Amino acid sequence: MAEGFDLTVFNGLSPRTSRRLLREAMATVAENVYLLHGNIEPSRLPLDAGVALLAGARTLYRHCGTWLQYPTKVYFAHRATPGEVGDRLYIAGSGAPVVRSCAGDTYPLGIGKPVTKPAVAVTAADYSSYTFRLFGFYEGVDGALYDKAALTPITLENGKSYEFVPFQRVTAPAESEFGVSVEALKAGDLLGIVYSSNTYRAGNSDLYLNGNQVIASLFDRSSGSDTAYDDGTVNPTLMALKLSYAAANSASLTRSYAYTYVTAWGEESQPSTASELVLVEAGSNVVVSGFVPSLHGNVDRIRLYRTDASGQFRFVDEFPGGAATYTDNKLDTELGEVLPSLTWEAPPADLAGLVAMPNGFMAGFAGNVLYFSEINQPHAWPVAYSLTKIDGDIVGICGTFENSLVVATTKHPYIVTGYTPDTMTATKVSAFEPCVSAFSLVDMGVYGVGYASPNGLVIVRAGSAEVFSEALMTPEQWREYKPETMRCAWQRERLHVVADSVHWVFHLRGGEDLLSTESSLPTALWQDVDSDTLWLGEAGRLWKHGAGMKAVMEWRSGETQYPRPASFVRAKIEADTHPVTLLLFADGEEVFRYDAEDDAPFYLPVLPRSKHWMVGIMGLAAVHRVVVTNGHIQL
Repeated sequence: MAEGFDLTVFNGLSPRTSRRLLREAMATVAENVYLLHGNIEPSRLPLDAGVALLAGARTLYRHCGTWLQYPTKVYFAHRATPGEVGDRLYIAGSGAPVVRSCAGDTYPLGIGKPVTKPAVAVTAADYSSYTFRLFGFYEGVDGALYDKAALTPITLENGKSYEFVPFQRVTAPAESEFGVSVEALKAGDLLGIVYSSNTYRAGNSDLYLNGNQVIASLFDRSSGSDTAYDDGTVNPTLMALKLSYAAANSASLTRSYAYTYVTAWGEESQPSTASELVLVEAGSNVVVSGFVPSLHGNVDRIRLYRTDASGQFRFVDEFPGGAATYTDNKLDTELGEVLPSLTWEAPPADLAGLVAMPNGFMAGFAGNVLYFSEINQPHAWPVAYSLTKIDGDIVGICGTFENSLVVATTKHPYIVTGYTPDTMTATKVSAFEPCVSAFSLVDMGVYGVGYASPNGLVIVRAGSAEVFSEALMTPEQWREYKPETMRCAWQRERLHVVADSVHWVFHLRGGEDLLSTESSLPTALWQDVDSDTLWLGEAGRLWKHGAGMKAVMEWRSGETQYPRPASFVRAKIEADTHPVTLLLFADGEEVFRYDAEDDAPFYLPVLPRSKHWMVGIMGLAAVHRVVVTNGHIQL
């Protein structure tokens, strides 16, 4: 009976299994190989991207064409808002958290609230900015207008009193009543019209100035003093129109003011402490001052709020951040939205990591506390949303899958779930698997989240955490490679796990786990999801993974044991192209090496006889079959 090898399937490594107990298709060496197709193919070497890296760079990220480099574990997230293209990058883990614009400007992520409360002072209303136009008319008992004409005041006190000579009837009937209308304009825009109170049209008056309703009254001044003008006074020779003002809601209102900072991106801070209460009488304005400029480099304006009749702070106005004072003369009915940012605190200065969640908010951590931002407000992190019941310090966060966040700690992993920041709940996974390297945390999509523990590579899926590498290597073997130094990256269903002396590649496909190694030993890895590119930092240079020349692959089988010493006489290698090198090992020592030039069978020289044989291949082409036999080769 013929003895030898006939390999048509090539699998990966299993270090925990003795080479003599490995299945025939398993390997003792599988370097620079691609295993997902069943056959064996060479991988490609990294391509030098022409970018020099800083010494000690362990975190990489490219934002708007600029490579960011850090010696520590740093987190990055884009704003999770529909329509965002990535022009703002949120960064945590290198000092206080920041946000970076596409132009390269960097600002604190949080916007500190104003440190002092505004000052307020009640002043008499100022009407000097208004222009008034007067029209006289005669109003018939049927409500019709006659002889309407413009009036030219003889004297006036702006905003209060107008003196004029009335004109005589021309077409108006004798029983008609003389009346006056006043139009108020500001910067050429008509604000409204008020009719003198003696006319039927007085009920149609619609004019408010400085937050107060305008009332117009007529007086007869023919005798030199004011006499109320009514039906008993006919054709006076001199008249006066007086304007009075009444608060729209009540005779007086008690108010308080607060202000916020707003960035050029529209992000708003918490409000200042509320001002002192002031009593605002009808016909009065409130001058607000004491605005302290923000130290945040992106703040360019202030929003002012005041309490309404119900006590809620509502929007008054927005103006440049350098303004010294603001004069408020608005009605309650003119106020805008309720103050939205009352609880919008800045994130903690020691926020060590952040992740964008699916529903438009962000998660971050510091120590053993999880924090969450407001939806679509990445600068605002209400304390009420934080979770403090985490056992052990948080090493890192990652995800998300199924609206869940994986939290790796110095003890157990946690799965944090929820659809909004105020509904997040943390569940401890019943597996004591500490994370020993923040750089090893990796999001593997549908496969879950992985990280390095002292016992192996842990994968957290919904409700569970398993030591994924346990089937391939023992915890003792794993610890020999110093898991605290490991860094991971995920690309195209392959998980890269790099320690200081090994670069493993776990090939995940259809539930079959295949392990190989690569010759590169990058100190930094980053997957660009948008371009599906894995970037490596090694030897002070930036490299594009798998984009260079084909690597020389090497694959070596497990050791086959025969009951008696055996040798072989013929061999064959079927490959896409040639040459491909065949290697034979007897008792662990290489005894034969040959470069096959085509698919044809070839004779072997006289080989030693041995009970323990391994076969290996090296080359630059995909290999589909390897035959080594002491009999006839079936073609």
